Amino acid sequence: MITKPYALAGGEGRAYEWHGVLFTIKAAAAETGGLLSIWEVATRPGEEPQPHVHEEDELFYVLSGTVTFHCNGQSFEGKADGFIFLPRAIPHSYTIDSEEARLLGFSVPSGFGDHIEKTGKPVKRKPRHKRGKGSNIA
Repeated sequence: MITKPYALAGGEGRAYEWHGVLFTIKAAAAETGGLLSIWEVATRPGEEPQPHVHEEDELFYVLSGTVTFHCNGQSFEGKADGFIFLPRAIPHSYTIDSEEARLLGFSVPSGFGDHIEKTGKPVKRKPRHKRGKGSNIA
């Protein structure tokens, strides 16, 4: 059980480059007792993940841009202030439809954010977003 409050100011978090894309971890297992992880990602067309499956439920809040989420044969357009829920164990992906999109992602329980921290390259300073190669998330 977590008994310690946790807060970040705007722009704070642990930054990682993963598959050429910048992710900022806002909270992961260490802060939430494994209940959830939260990350921010800025991404562009061509950097989208291939269809993949997680053991956790995944949720996205679209901060800016336009993204089409694909899950279980359905597509959902997400624009700024839009929300999407992607159930665990069902293949999903997304397509960036704008020049750039910023997403706030959640995994419940914690999982994907922890994976980024284990496999991503820590960056001390948040660099200008550069074009990545997309990812094959497994």
